[in-house]
Amino acid sequence: MTDNTPMKSIEDRLSKLENKGGWIDRAKNLAVLLGIMSVMLGLYDQLWLRGARQEAAAIADAQRKMNEVQDLNGRLYILYATGKAVEADALTEAKRGRRERLSRELHTFWRERPGYFTPFEKQTLANELLLYGETGHALEIARDLEDETYGTIPKADLALFRARILASDGPVMDLDAARDEIRTALTLADTLPREGQRRDMILKIGGYRLYFETWHGQDCGPADQIAGALEGILAETPSIPTSQVDHGFARTQIQLHRARCGPG
Repeated sequence: MTDNTPMKSIEDRLSKLENKGGWIDRAKNLAVLLGIMSVMLGLYDQLWLRGARQEAAAIADAQRKMNEVQDLNGRLYILYATGKAVEADALTEAKRGRRERLSRELHTFWRERPGYFTPFEKQTLANELLLYGETGHALEIARDLEDETYGTIPKADLALFRARILASDGPVMDLDAARDEIRTALTLADTLPREGQRRDMILKIGGYRLYFETWHGQDCGPADQIAGALEGILAETPSIPTSQVDHGFARTQIQLHRARCGPG
């Protein structure tokens, strides 16, 4: 039997109002939740965009600095190649502080983003670090380049570069390790198919070996053997214009060695 009393009617109306109020509360809660999510997404977008802008600015700044270093090296190369060594030396001295700062800042960038620079840019940076005595950092980059270096001549040049670092005064100096790298470079050079390439690489590598043996005042005996081998190669080398091949470095190191140790 249906209850149609006034009390029942009031209870039904109150129940409907309560149900209506529940939907209103849920709608309000949903609106608040959506508002919070919107604020959070907006904040995330702002932070992401700010980070992206900062990253783009850091990359642009590093590239500008790398370009500055390479442009300066290009100017110095041209000056030396055209016989203007005095002007080149003056420019080197004038830019010494700037180049040192650039090399340190670029190294920091490389440590934070090791995959950004190209192999040639890494080589440029490692050369700069070596020039200003940061031999540990230079060796770090040189070893990183191993997996990015292909071809016999580039690999021989990289081994020679590691030898130069290890033979330089600094925290990583190790003459025995430098000699091992020289042997690696010579072994690679000896596999080159063209006689001219093979000869030129051996003269370059041997010249550096003689250089650091002389620089560090090592025993004359082993150095005499190197000097004699280089002299033999040079004696058999045809006269070639220096614009194509310049063996002056090897000849200079032989002369310095002979002045220190006497004729072979």
